[in-house]
Amino acid sequence: MPVATEINTSAGWWFFITTLVLLFGGATNVSATPRTPVDENEVLEKLPVSFLGKKDNLSVLQKKLLEQPDNLSLAIVLAKKYIEAGREQSDPRQFGYAQAALRTWWNETQPPNEILLLRATIRQHHHQYDEAVTDLKALLKRQPRHAQAWLTLSVVQQVRGDYAGVRASCASLARVASSWISSLCYSQVMAVTGEAERAYQIQSQLARDPEQNNVELRQWLLTLAGETALMLGKNKSAENHFKKALGLGHRDPYLLRVYSDLLIQQLQPKAVLKLLADEVHDDALLLRLAIAAKHAGKTKIFQQYKSQLEARYRAAQLRGSRLHEREEALFFLQVNKNSDKALELALSNWAIQKELEDTRIVLMSALESKQYQRISSVLYWIKKTKHRMFV
Repeated sequence: MPVATEINTSAGWWFFITTLVLLFGGATNVSATPRTPVDENEVLEKLPVSFLGKKDNLSVLQKKLLEQPDNLSLAIVLAKKYIEAGREQSDPRQFGYAQAALRTWWNETQPPNEILLLRATIRQHHHQYDEAVTDLKALLKRQPRHAQAWLTLSVVQQVRGDYAGVRASCASLARVASSWISSLCYSQVMAVTGEAERAYQIQSQLARDPEQNNVELRQWLLTLAGETALMLGKNKSAENHFKKALGLGHRDPYLLRVYSDLLIQQLQPKAVLKLLADEVHDDALLLRLAIAAKHAGKTKIFQQYKSQLEARYRAAQLRGSRLHEREEALFFLQVNKNSDKALELALSNWAIQKELEDTRIVLMSALESKQYQRISSVLYWIKKTKHRMFV
């Protein structure tokens, strides 16, 4: 149901946090022993066919670039293809390959414009937000009318919780791009800063525009509309938006994640298991599969998913990667019942990025661990920015 999130009194935010936990569930204590395959022919993971097909194409381009390492246009094409593959398949290795494709120019202080944009995109994926912003601003200083750079900058600023920055970037975008895309830009920040009703109206109106037929943009719009509908307590409308977005046929890991979260919230774990049946290669989606398997009483498959996640988180720690902190926090909260560890990870992640999910996990972890004093700065930020999860 709709919940006011204005934090004026201690009772207000206690009600807010309690509601979050009721909506998204508590943690359950389950343990498992990692399993070593006894048969070398056992299939541990199936890669999507689309990924295998693209891999062959990418290897051809990679070979050409090795022969022509200073070929800028070839490096740009290859890097873009790796980024596309990385986004579609949620495979961080592809972003590493993209960076390798740009190695000739990667460390330059004033690389070509296309390199600046691609480098910012890769740095954004690695959560190197300061560096990404620096690259984007350098590009925009050269090309103030670069619409893609303004849009990318607004996305980075949104992730960091820099809402004033988002509005400024959207205003600049409005001067160089269509009203459709600039309105979409504005709506994403309006939705989380106290104007969700207006944002939803804008998004609903944009969805009715038949002239905007770019699949990825429409999918982004429908996903945003679904999330905004959730903030307004319109769960059925949210589900309809997510289903329409899925129906566009373009695989979007983020869309799959938020839709799975809604299905779990609505006590439909079997629907999640069906939706994500082939998504075990994606860490965030594997986590949803584990949570769904637990709720569905699928003990054996739950243990398998849990062991796989533990192995992946250990590998990330060995690499010194912080990319998994939000998901790992949710893992400790929902799967491993270690709310102290969940809060530690959630706060570490929140220091870097402040999306709705980041803030939500901090609050849920604090309530479960009863370490309310550790989130005073988070609560102050919520009040200061009028950050909204429900209205």
